[in-house]
Amino acid sequence: MPHKRSLPSLFIKVVLFLLGCGIGFFAVSNLTALFHVRTVEIKGLPEKEKTIITSLVKGKSTILFDDEKYKKMFQSRIPSLKDVSLTLYYPDKIIISGNIATSVVNLVSDEGYLSLSENGVILEKKRGDTVPSPSVYMYQTVHHNAYQAGQSINYSNVKKAIQFVKLLKSEGYSVERVDIDSVDMIACKVAEVDILFSQTKSIETQQHEFTQIAKQMKIGALRVVRLDLRFSKPVVELKK
Repeated sequence: MPHKRSLPSLFIKVVLFLLGCGIGFFAVSNLTALFHVRTVEIKGLPEKEKTIITSLVKGKSTILFDDEKYKKMFQSRIPSLKDVSLTLYYPDKIIISGNIATSVVNLVSDEGYLSLSENGVILEKKRGDTVPSPSVYMYQTVHHNAYQAGQSINYSNVKKAIQFVKLLKSEGYSVERVDIDSVDMIACKVAEVDILFSQTKSIETQQHEFTQIAKQMKIGALRVVRLDLRFSKPVVELKK
């Protein structure tokens, strides 16, 4: 009865097969577990932001790690985060670096203000009557509840105002207040000087004109109380 003698052989093969499957599954499971983020090194960020980012990546698969996906995730949780880079070191380490954007202007809203970065991204929203400098006042109402931290402001004239505030700061002038009208004016109040920029004239042209006049102002050759750059040539009003 040859088929009876083959039963032990078949049983051994089945046992060996199942044993092999078990060992294989165990090996794959351990290998997969090996490729998970265990060590997180973060550079250039405060402790609060480090804690948030660590909680988002710790224990995640390094094999399936999607850099862009996690950058967007970081940005949604930390709107002020910028210049993020991620480097994976297999099997279980990741190094993350970045910086925190600072507020350039504060856009006045109907309930408080929105702090904006140099790119016009809303870093935070605050309610109240006191608005830190430089405060930006729009000709139309900015609805506080229409925006969330992390969003980019959708007013092109506000983004231009940010560029002018940065220009003035680079020349050593601290802007107190910015007023934007509905026609063609971005007025910056700097100490005792009013500087009027255009919304439609080339930004580069206005930057050049201002830097040339600023040189004269710094050495005391011009005692300016009002500078209007909206026209073909700068209009300068001197202190009497």
